[in-house]
Amino acid sequence: FSHIETASGTTTDQQRLNYSHNFGRLNISNTFLNEQRTGLDDRMSDTLAMRYNYGKYLLRGGVTYDIKPDSEVDRYFSQINYRPTNKLNADLSIDHQPFLNLTEGSLNVIYIHDKVRISPYLSVDTDNDVIAGLNLNSSLIHDDRYDAPIITSDRLIGKGLVSTFVFHDKDGDMVFNNDDEALPEVIVESVNVKRRETTDEQGRALIKNLPEATVTDIQIDASTLPDPYMIPAFDGNSIFP
Repeated sequence: FSHIETASGTTTDQQRLNYSHNFGRLNISNTFLNEQRTGLDDRMSDTLAMRYNYGKYLLRGGVTYDIKPDSEVDRYFSQINYRPTNKLNADLSIDHQPFLNLTEGSLNVIYIHDKVRISPYLSVDTDNDVIAGLNLNSSLIHDDRYDAPIITSDRLIGKGLVSTFVFHDKDGDMVFNNDDEALPEVIVESVNVKRRETTDEQGRALIKNLPEATVTDIQIDASTLPDPYMIPAFDGNSIFP
């Protein structure tokens, strides 16, 4: 159940009932929707959908039937998703709306390179409308391990990152100087959000994908220190990305 009221005083009330069941690789679901909107006729509809996983393919299709105000089929939809690797994903969709006598087909491809996410798309309908485009997405981050910023295809907008440095403080002054040594192959972890990274040859590690506005503790996994007699100089730090 949901209730939405705008500043102008219009309201929308929805009652939704979902049912889903798996038969092996086949999933069948049904969604019933009842909606009341200010100044408009009440709307009631039912959507029946099927989804089937077969290896690298995902097949999906269904139909939406309007019960009120008009008793008619509102939409037929189908989709084929193909994911040959974790870096390539293709999606073909066909959508038909009988009351508009309109059929639309769309093809979307996503290729994830180390530095850029490439997404060409194409949409064609029976009104002879054609839309095509290409999206390029990258993230630019500062990492203390490198002089220049890093360009990556990882989606980092709206997520926190923590740069860490682990070293053997031989003189105990809590400053990296003199004969102090950087420690590689040490695991630094975010305790509350469950992220772990291993330091490189310079003793640095970058913990990524930390959710915003969520406090987490950053600490060293003492069991990964190179000497069993080594202990962390302090318990760690709490951060608020």
